[in-house]
Amino acid sequence: MLLRSVRRPCFRPDIANVGIVLGLPFDTAIDMWSVGCTLYELYTGKILFPGRSNNQMLLLMMEVKGKLSHRMIKKATFGAMHFDESINFISIEKDKITGAVRSFYSIDCR
Repeated sequence: MLLRSVRRPCFRPDIANVGIVLGLPFDTAIDMWSVGCTLYELYTGKILFPGRSNNQMLLLMMEVKGKLSHRMIKKATFGAMHFDESINFISIEKDKITGAVRSFYSIDCR
């Protein structure tokens, strides 16, 4: 039996970069972000952005880091999932009990 190892990037959702969540290409900034989040977690014992979904993690990131640039949002593959045409963030929450999904505009990113 021939075994081949397959190299895949290690992905932990709790340290996902804004670029990964929005579907932008990988670069060294993503690695630096991951290192920073990991160091924070090692030092404090807490997860920096404990969101249950990509949408919720984006909201937490923007609360800490501030508004994202229009250029980044427009360039992103998944930008339309989280922002409307006017670049307003759309917060999506799922009810834990009923499973119902509700959307509302959370942050004005202009």
